[in-house]
Amino acid sequence: MTPFIVAEISKTWRGRRGEEEFKGLPPSNLLCGRFEHVIEVNRLRDYELHRFAISQVMIAPEELCETIIAVFRQVSVAADERG
Repeated sequence: MTPFIVAEISKTWRGRRGEEEFKGLPPSNLLCGRFEHVIEVNRLRDYELHRFAISQVMIAPEELCETIIAVFRQVSVAADERG
């Protein structure tokens, strides 16, 4: 197994939306829900979240792209490094 893997999770928001419109969205439609899913899938594959970075970029008028880049470390490698 590779000791490190990288994941990219992105979500694009188009148009102006009021706060009320986001309240009914299921977590799978939100960046945080997608990130939690990737963390859980990799945990089941014996990887833990090592670090991540988030960016938000306006890619057009009224269009925002949020991206998380996450690095996961194989649990057995992390345990060996801890001693």
